[in-house]
Amino acid sequence: MLFNEINSSPASDSIKVIRGQISQDSFDTILSASDIVALPYSIASQSGIVAHCLAFGKPVVTSNTPVMASLVEETHCGMVCNTDEEYIDNIDRILSDDNLREEFSDNALRYVDDNIAWSKIAGQHIEIYKTIVEPSVLSIDTIWMD
Repeated sequence: MLFNEINSSPASDSIKVIRGQISQDSFDTILSASDIVALPYSIASQSGIVAHCLAFGKPVVTSNTPVMASLVEETHCGMVCNTDEEYIDNIDRILSDDNLREEFSDNALRYVDDNIAWSKIAGQHIEIYKTIVEPSVLSIDTIWMD
């Protein structure tokens, strides 16, 4: 059904279908070349693809599952859809509005920098370790590297 829809699409010359497993480098290249990412989940508890989209500053158009709606609300990196028509309208809106696309992209990158960058996660781990490891147990000087 999907292939029939692609074949009959007026934009079929612009649509590429990638099948099979791809390397991380290839995935990163494909994602970095995209303008937006559509994520039509029917069920989602989390999404590794969204983490990659945020890291690459890619706006997302996604289903209105609780997790995805919450993520878009928190990050301000895209739009949530309830129907196929909303997907079409929202994709078109983002692709047609350079300022909106840039705003979503900037919001995604800012969210990564402020909340989930490796340096932030490492700092949180160090703080947790400091509360767990009791320095007085050690008989040598302890130096904490932040």
